[in-house]
Amino acid sequence: MRNSITELASETQQEIEIMVKDVKGSVASNGAPYQRLSVQDKEGNMATFLRFDEPVDVNGPAVCRMLVEASTYNNKPSYKVLRSEVLPDADFTCFYPKAEIDERSGFAEINAYYKRIRHPGYRKLVGNVLTKDAVKFRTKPLTAAGAFSRQCGIMEATLALLRMADHAVAIFGLNADLMYAAGLLYYVGNIDLVSDGYAPTEDDLLAGEGNAAVRRLLEVEMALRADGMTEEMLPKRDVNVLLHMLTSRYGGVKSAVPESVALRDLGHMLKRTEEAKQLVKGAVPGTVVCSQGSQFLRL
Repeated sequence: MRNSITELASETQQEIEIMVKDVKGSVASNGAPYQRLSVQDKEGNMATFLRFDEPVDVNGPAVCRMLVEASTYNNKPSYKVLRSEVLPDADFTCFYPKAEIDERSGFAEINAYYKRIRHPGYRKLVGNVLTKDAVKFRTKPLTAAGAFSRQCGIMEATLALLRMADHAVAIFGLNADLMYAAGLLYYVGNIDLVSDGYAPTEDDLLAGEGNAAVRRLLEVEMALRADGMTEEMLPKRDVNVLLHMLTSRYGGVKSAVPESVALRDLGHMLKRTEEAKQLVKGAVPGTVVCSQGSQFLRL
């Protein structure tokens, strides 16, 4: 029984215990239907397995024991599923990339930044958004297969962004309440973008992290207003500025306040640097690693 995709030698048939993240139907050039299974092993390696005969009966993420035939196609590894069995009592967590921060101390630091917010309306709004799905905020990955695609990824990215925002507030004299409130909510929408099997959801395609965060904020604001939150305590204009901070991270909405410029650029730098760091991780020093038109040198 293998635990790693890298152990599946070409031109062999071997068993492997693996997590199926997603299953998509497809049609071969001869018209025959088949399945494309996005899978991940216990070491975090990902691949696509193909199933041509009896369909794999998986609804959502599942751990399976599979007999796989490995081969080479167009100079790339190819994997064909010959037999599959769902393991209903298997532990999912051993398949997820391990966290690089301590969950408890990380959340304590997140809470310390939250307590710096002096605006009473922002404190109530941000606190309610974060506590609505606190466990998912603390434990889920930021992305399915990009920056911070590991356990506690959302919280780790949020904490890194807040640390950078803290310096930006001091250097540029920015509005601290706005920077901390927006920083705490910047990635909360990612809760909805990655499934429990670390696969992209429909919201990832249709909404994106900015709109998903806005949706969560507006739901909480509506509940607070219905519960008696006054305009004096939480002016609508202040809410709109916070919404702007979450939506102006991309080119479609231009930054209209200095705080938005700072947080947008810090967010881009954070993700890009993390992606580059993960790309060269494990490479031999002196090696040039290429990805999507970019080249990085492993020092």
